[in-house]
Amino acid sequence: MITEDVATLKEVQIPIEKTRQNIWENKELLRRNIGLNTKKIILACCVFSVFNYGCEAWIYSKTVQKKIQTFEMWCYRRLLKVPWTEKKNNKEIKQMADVGERVLQQLMKRKLGYTGHIMRGSSGPLLQLSLEGKIEEMKGQESSRRNWMGDVKEWPGSTSYGDTKQEAENREEWRDMVANLRAEDGS
Repeated sequence: MITEDVATLKEVQIPIEKTRQNIWENKELLRRNIGLNTKKIILACCVFSVFNYGCEAWIYSKTVQKKIQTFEMWCYRRLLKVPWTEKKNNKEIKQMADVGERVLQQLMKRKLGYTGHIMRGSSGPLLQLSLEGKIEEMKGQESSRRNWMGDVKEWPGSTSYGDTKQEAENREEWRDMVANLRAEDGS
């Protein structure tokens, strides 16, 4: 979904709402007396895999990251049957669920992996042109707004598109960087 202000929040809210609706429709499955590991597998396969469709195109602003983390914790609370009235914090929920890699971190890795693929030219010239092409800015448009390449430059710590492209050219180093990426979510 392309909006006039290039905001991704609406694009993230749609799969969150669809996935929440799907969880509520199938809540009997999670209420059954099955093991926590089996429930986590169901959550990863049937919920998070649907949610992350198209995540490579999202712009991960602080608001979007918070929305994703909130959704993830909502899912774990449903999985563990922890009502909001118990006043358990996210750290306790993550310990109870024995969560490994966070959803936000997985989404960031997917975006960086996809970006490396495009920058190496493996996907053809059209996608590379879409990254390297220049679009004239409209008058009065904010120049400080976060864009798609902003994430890609910030996460590995690059300062420019050229540095990021050079890093992506070396496939093994790029893979290592993507594998070692950590989401700084503060929770």
